Amino acid sequence: PRAVARHIRSVMLRHFTRSFSTGPKEKIAMIGSGNFGTALVRLLGRNAARHDVFDSEVKMYVYEEQVDGRPLTEIINEKHCNVKYLPNGPLPENVVAVPDLAEAAKDATMIVFCTPHQFLKPMINTVKPVLGPNYKALSAVKGIDFDDKGIVLISDLIRNQLECDTSVLMGANVANEMATDQFCETTIGYSESKNGELFKLAFHDPSFNVGLVNDTVGVELCGALKNIVAIGAGFCDGLKYGGNTKAAIIRIGLKEMQLFCHTFYSGISDDTFLESCGVADLITTCFGGRNRKCAEAYAAAGGKRTFDDIEQDILKGQKLQGTLTAKEVNHVLKMKGMEDKFPFFTQVYKISYEGAPVESIASTPYYWLPSRAATRNCTFTGSHNGLASCARLEFPWGSGSDDVGATVASVTRSSSAVRNAVLRAASSLWSLLRCAASRDHALASALGSRHRTRAGDRDRALGTAAAGLRRGGRSPGSAPAHTSLGTTLSCQSAATTAPRRAHPATHGMGKFITTRSARSVRFVP
Repeated sequence: PRAVARHIRSVMLRHFTRSFSTGPKEKIAMIGSGNFGTALVRLLGRNAARHDVFDSEVKMYVYEEQVDGRPLTEIINEKHCNVKYLPNGPLPENVVAVPDLAEAAKDATMIVFCTPHQFLKPMINTVKPVLGPNYKALSAVKGIDFDDKGIVLISDLIRNQLECDTSVLMGANVANEMATDQFCETTIGYSESKNGELFKLAFHDPSFNVGLVNDTVGVELCGALKNIVAIGAGFCDGLKYGGNTKAAIIRIGLKEMQLFCHTFYSGISDDTFLESCGVADLITTCFGGRNRKCAEAYAAAGGKRTFDDIEQDILKGQKLQGTLTAKEVNHVLKMKGMEDKFPFFTQVYKISYEGAPVESIASTPYYWLPSRAATRNCTFTGSHNGLASCARLEFPWGSGSDDVGATVASVTRSSSAVRNAVLRAASSLWSLLRCAASRDHALASALGSRHRTRAGDRDRALGTAAAGLRRGGRSPGSAPAHTSLGTTLSCQSAATTAPRRAHPATHGMGKFITTRSARSVRFVP
């Protein structure tokens, strides 16, 4: 059976590679020689020797260092092992370490970047003039950049500076485990399917299963943002918190990863978060990666050691990505006035850079995330079955602007009992938001009748008598009886805010004003 399986696999592989074998051979270059870059180049070397579509030699750029008085590149080429960054991972003999960046990239048609992103820009300028024809790139760089407009993805940086198609590789890939060929998966996000398939052929191995996703942005952001979550998980480990707390932190971090992706980019598939680049990478990084390890040391020292100290002591020349990514993400959130929408990301930054107590990672309120656009796209639904009234609220997060949210509360075609139930739900939500935010949010008011009216009509409708709504709930006024069993209140954004008023209010928050003519309600803070 094993012989049959090998034969079938060989036939399938020949069929798969046939479409690539008609033109000139692809020449691969790896830019980077840290532990992950070295783990990846082991696979590239194997597949370059295995498939005729590739030139058999793979060059790896190595930043020259002295190890035991000898150049690192000399040791790698002699022992076929990166003795400093991946000593337990033997390299194929066709992988050649090169200390000169331009020489390593010369004539390459497939160039892979796996280097700390803060060093990337000058490297791109060096390699561009020497690349071969019809080159394409792949980024295995975990991080993001920013400019005065906001976020800059590393793949976009490479794509724009090299002017070529750029794919992205991210996944649950701890380099030390890859070095011993333990089975794992990864995800390649592609824009052009042919290049995606070609990079898959270059990396795929019995111990390294490659999945393809037509979503470069989602794959890349997952790979960058999970390092922030790993810092939080490391804090939990350093504080000796148990699995419950760590699991909660990971879940909260994943939700903020999704929120960040959907807030700043459109077209990201939720399915991407279920690939290796998403939840799998998040799990393995939070339990075994360098970011978790360094954050654990920081928390165990009570924040008395700096991350620079810890990086030098533990990583031995490698770079810590999670704290830097947290800093860059916070820069963007501050620029957009959105820190309060991302309390977890914000707290990791404050602990890492502003001296906030490490214990605050588990005491920050994460569950209601009110912002100045807190009421955007809320939906309340009330129903009455003749025996009891109930109300349900839904609170999805939208990308929103920084404008204060405005509540449009149209109560139409409903019995007074239903209206009371919905109003109680609205009142409870507002109370929760105010308590969670621990600050005053002006809640703008914009009334809507069953037909949308102009602002002037809504304002005139407010001239009628008002009644306060108490917790027990009494009818704020009679309403025409209708047979409909439900009503919906929609909350949308508005650029204008209601003036603050000093009314004594129900629950100490404000009061509802109702109108018969428009059959509407308005909350006045």
